[in-house]
Amino acid sequence: MRLRPRYPGLFLVALAISVALWYAAAGQRRERISEKRQLVPLTLINVPAHLVITSEVPERIAVGLRGPLSALRAAETGRTVEAILDLGGAQPGLRTYSIQDRDIHVPPGVQVVSIEPAEITLQLERLETRTLPVRPVVTGEPAPGYTVTGVEVAPAQIAVSGPGSLLAALTQVVTEPVSVDGATEAVEAAVRPDLPHPLLRAVLSGPLLVVVHVEPLPPPTPTPPPRRPRR
Repeated sequence: MRLRPRYPGLFLVALAISVALWYAAAGQRRERISEKRQLVPLTLINVPAHLVITSEVPERIAVGLRGPLSALRAAETGRTVEAILDLGGAQPGLRTYSIQDRDIHVPPGVQVVSIEPAEITLQLERLETRTLPVRPVVTGEPAPGYTVTGVEVAPAQIAVSGPGSLLAALTQVVTEPVSVDGATEAVEAAVRPDLPHPLLRAVLSGPLLVVVHVEPLPPPTPTPPPRRPRR
């Protein structure tokens, strides 16, 4: 007596799925294990709010990875590998931080076998704030017969935040240039502070307002006629 499945169609579908799963599992077992060196981005997290990094930070580090070739290729094309260094609890000064295997985030089935560099040296400084005067920068020349008679800026002083070493060298804050080329009347402009370093930040709720007063030149004083000599 021959046994036949009650539902031949479903039986064939289940058989096909089973065979496919078996081939997939067998393929994974047969896939060769490879090693690959990859440049991965370095991200610093949990930097204390009262500190700022003033030294150069490498954007990428070299990581040696080991795992199935397909997983390594997927990690490279999908950019799923990342180095994340936790700076929670960091203190001011020049300090060296180790990059461990646990700091490298890799997909399942991939192992970290090397890290280069395995440590980085960072300079951290305390954030400070100073109040400094603002000096407007005016460029160009008014129209012929006109002159600049005064310059105003509001606010006249602003607070600047940044590393103490950079603030110590700062005595004033200049503005973006305001042009008066060809002007025959007052020029008003909303501008930003022009700070000399990207780690310096102006504590402002809005732009700086600059008013350059332009007025006509006074008429020339008439030259008196020459006196005739007395006879």
